Amino acid sequence: MSKDSKRKVKIKQSHFEKLYSEGKFHSLRDELNQYLIENPNDIDCLLKIAAVYRQLQNYSFAESSYIKVIQLKPDNPYVYSVYGELLFHLGLIDKAIKQHDKALNIDKNYFYSLYGKGQALTKKLDYEEAISCFKLALKSNPESEDILRSIGACYKRLGLFKESSDVYKSITSEKFKDRIDHFNNHLESLYLLGDEDLFYDSLDNIISENILSPKTASISSHAAVRFNREDEYQFCSQPLSYIYKKNLIEDGKLSKNDMKKIIDLSKIDTAVLRRQELLEGGRQTSGNIFDIDNPVIHHFLNTIISELQKYKLSYPSDCKLISSFPENYNIRGWLIEIENTGFLKPHIHERGWISGSIYLNLPLNRQEDEGNIRFSTDGMDYPKDGKLFPMKIVDLDLGDIVLFPSSLFHSTIPFNSNQRRITLAFDVVPRKN
Repeated sequence: MSKDSKRKVKIKQSHFEKLYSEGKFHSLRDELNQYLIENPNDIDCLLKIAAVYRQLQNYSFAESSYIKVIQLKPDNPYVYSVYGELLFHLGLIDKAIKQHDKALNIDKNYFYSLYGKGQALTKKLDYEEAISCFKLALKSNPESEDILRSIGACYKRLGLFKESSDVYKSITSEKFKDRIDHFNNHLESLYLLGDEDLFYDSLDNIISENILSPKTASISSHAAVRFNREDEYQFCSQPLSYIYKKNLIEDGKLSKNDMKKIIDLSKIDTAVLRRQELLEGGRQTSGNIFDIDNPVIHHFLNTIISELQKYKLSYPSDCKLISSFPENYNIRGWLIEIENTGFLKPHIHERGWISGSIYLNLPLNRQEDEGNIRFSTDGMDYPKDGKLFPMKIVDLDLGDIVLFPSSLFHSTIPFNSNQRRITLAFDVVPRKN
């Protein structure tokens, strides 16, 4: 290749990078496809268009690009690693491990595949083997937040709460960017360890740092019942009182046809359904459904934003949930499909502020509370010490929207029906400045 040709390619690559950084994925996709007609074996562009397809949630096209790169460059551990990460994202855990193993066969110390394989093994509940992978990765990057956090999580799941606490404590200093996560993980490990004094010392530290977090609120609310104490964390001390429900069909905001249109999105490649570990007898879409450029998606998003404004005005501002409601936020959404006898296990959304769901399809002729949503301040197998925790069941109709603090444990009640329960779930996620 001549110097002039190399210069033109470099300029072109710089242009592609600029479009990617600006989030102009549709334009970039079109330009890359045109470029690849004349340069079908350009590995950098194939990897770039794979990344673009992932942003656009066209996962089968992304996979095809990775496979072509592997055919062209079978000795490159990077492409096996990113392909493995895509498969992991789609819930194809065993296939993801296979790709990471291929990368490690080329370079046994390849950081990204040691980390990726560790993540996949965690999903398979093979925590000890996952720790081995993470520790090998740690040798090349001893201060990796992701690795340290993953090791701490594995120790916690193995019931090694002291070891878990020690790991999380080591990553709460100012030099680590995700300090809230690390504080919370350390707090949770101390809570599971059962040392009330150490736990409240750690909670006091979080309060003094003025850290606002749904996960902290969830742990603090649980501890208040368990230890017969006042809830000292003022994010939302009475979360069951902050559950909002309205029927959007009766309100004229949505129609049954709107519901059908968004359900149909789960049948195409732009919204791949995958298994989810919290779901029994169910699947959910990958990625953020609100990233899809579709008129019905825009309509649902605008409807949610409108209801959020009403939510804020519906409750007193004597808690941080309302008084510190983020001015800037993103809304992340996904479809959940539950089949006969299926259910969603108790959990919180620790990345959110407010969480919610819109009910697109509900089984007919449900008995009693079948298919309804259950809220509680208890979950995650936290120790109860014989205490009774408050609980609330919300009766659901087609077209309902339900909004609630992300700190609140929620689950669904199994149902017996051949019809599916389909929900658009979403989180209001504070945008980092």
